[in-house]
Amino acid sequence: MLPLINFSELQQKIDEEGIDLKQEPTVEDSSLLMEREVRLTPEFYFKQLRVLGHMLSVEEWENVPSFKLRWFNSNPDLPLKRFVLYYNQKKRILRKKYVYKGREPLVEQKDNISKQALLAAAKRGDSSIIGEGFKAVNMNVK
Repeated sequence: MLPLINFSELQQKIDEEGIDLKQEPTVEDSSLLMEREVRLTPEFYFKQLRVLGHMLSVEEWENVPSFKLRWFNSNPDLPLKRFVLYYNQKKRILRKKYVYKGREPLVEQKDNISKQALLAAAKRGDSSIIGEGFKAVNMNVK
């Protein structure tokens, strides 16, 4: 397990990752808005896993039910406008949402993912926990 960090250290960790924030994070909101060229590569999944690991390690967020990383694509020539990674630690759900230009978003989900499994994967640099094993879900079910 990664050691706990305080909220002010989160900003430093994000800066060390070389990530541009669209909005400064707050203690009250366990989500991040980031901007970069979004290409769904192993490097991108690894960066997400590291950021999520940092978020899960924030002492003030230890019992927060969910976390959201919203990536806005800075390259307007790519079809993917936004990518959202959502983790609900109470329900143990990891969800990815792909928002494309001119078509319906695609949502994929992976169940039974513990906080400890995510932190362990971040520590050993195994981004497959974020990149593989997801199933498409229909979010429009009423």
